[in-house]
Amino acid sequence: LLSVGSCPVLAQEASPYSYENQLDINNAEYEDIARLPLPADLAEKIYDRILYQGPFTSIFQLREIEGIDQPLLLKLKPLIRIEPYMERSEREERLEEL
Repeated sequence: LLSVGSCPVLAQEASPYSYENQLDINNAEYEDIARLPLPADLAEKIYDRILYQGPFTSIFQLREIEGIDQPLLLKLKPLIRIEPYMERSEREERLEEL
């Protein structure tokens, strides 16, 4: 545990993402999104938003998710990119399971 002010917080692992290695958020699995420097509940909200409402068309749409404020968006912006959502065929999914 780390302490920020008087509030203890869990130490997060360093994000594997960077400006040179951005996460394609629309095509990411939950586990990939959870590696971003944000709370697990927000990672779940981002994943659910893509799953149930469709992909993002702009990084700024992340602000529509409750809990993502401007400072957090600015922290995430260099770590992610917005690519068109790619439908995966049943065959691709089966091959990945093997």
